[in-house]
Amino acid sequence: MTKADEDGMVVIRTRKRKRKGRRSKKRGMARKTKIALIIIGVLALLLAIAVGTLVYMLNSGESKMHGEFTGIVHAPETVVTQNDGKTIEYNGHTYEYNENVVSVLVMGLSDESMYDGNPDAHCADAVILVAMDTETNEMKLIVVPRNSVAEVDMYEGSKLVETRPLPLTLAYPTVVGGTEDEAAANVARSVSRLMYNMPINYYLGIEQDAFVGSVDALGGVTVTALQTIPGTNYVEGEECLLIGEDALKYVKWRDTSVAESALDRQERQMQFVKAFASKARNSSVTELVGLYNDLSADMVTNLGASEVAYMASCLISGENASLDMVSLTGTTEKTDELGKPLEFYYLDEDSVTEAVLAAFYTQID
Repeated sequence: MTKADEDGMVVIRTRKRKRKGRRSKKRGMARKTKIALIIIGVLALLLAIAVGTLVYMLNSGESKMHGEFTGIVHAPETVVTQNDGKTIEYNGHTYEYNENVVSVLVMGLSDESMYDGNPDAHCADAVILVAMDTETNEMKLIVVPRNSVAEVDMYEGSKLVETRPLPLTLAYPTVVGGTEDEAAANVARSVSRLMYNMPINYYLGIEQDAFVGSVDALGGVTVTALQTIPGTNYVEGEECLLIGEDALKYVKWRDTSVAESALDRQERQMQFVKAFASKARNSSVTELVGLYNDLSADMVTNLGASEVAYMASCLISGENASLDMVSLTGTTEKTDELGKPLEFYYLDEDSVTEAVLAAFYTQID
């Protein structure tokens, strides 16, 4: 473009053209690299936060779960106790209390109350004390028959009315007017008394919807049916996949016309628990904590996310550790204690003692 100036000279002005080329491409690549690094940094930060949160939950759970041992009460005559029960002599051997053990009472809750004074309450249909050695990751499961006779507190609202020997399953509905947590804690307290005051600081009551949800989340568990279950395809002696509502029927059904049918059902429950725990060990801590959070609305528990994370980590870390399960033994007597036919299952003292020693003590001689 030309333009005449005041002296008549012609000035030629050229427009500066933008150069496109290597420098522009370099700037574009640098910008993309910068964005990628920012994204990676953000992801790394989120991952660090997630890992840090999990580590915090695990450490917090560990510190919370180790309950204080306050000493044995009502030890049987066959047991010699020292140091408030931290040292025990039984059958010629010496045992020391294992400080590494944490315990949770797991209850399968039924809609059948069995107590006329509180007909709409749940009932503790399955009662299993889980004791885990956090040093070795070994788990001991003590199955307490639902009709085991225990010292049960009976409440009207917040008032303790009396404490009397009753089938353990009634420790839940006899908290009349109380909360679900108070009822679950009452069961845990009764089991602790059966176990000579072993610390049971946590409880987990699983309602039927939570049971079905947890089984389905794992894709079901495979067992060999111990009994033929009406209304299902489960046939005694055949391998079957326990899943959905049929899985609930497998662990819940019993022939009420047969004496001690609750013990037959208990065998199926024990079989299921072993299969479930074995499969759960293939999950991650975050998966198990997520499952707990998803189903918590149908659970009654005082376990927090940190305690669940800690227990889950112990379960998974102990993939090759033993998972021993024992059922307490005894004898059944029928009675009309509460104005209705009930089975009272009186536990054998040696059975209780040996289960307690195996779960909470270490033989030192």
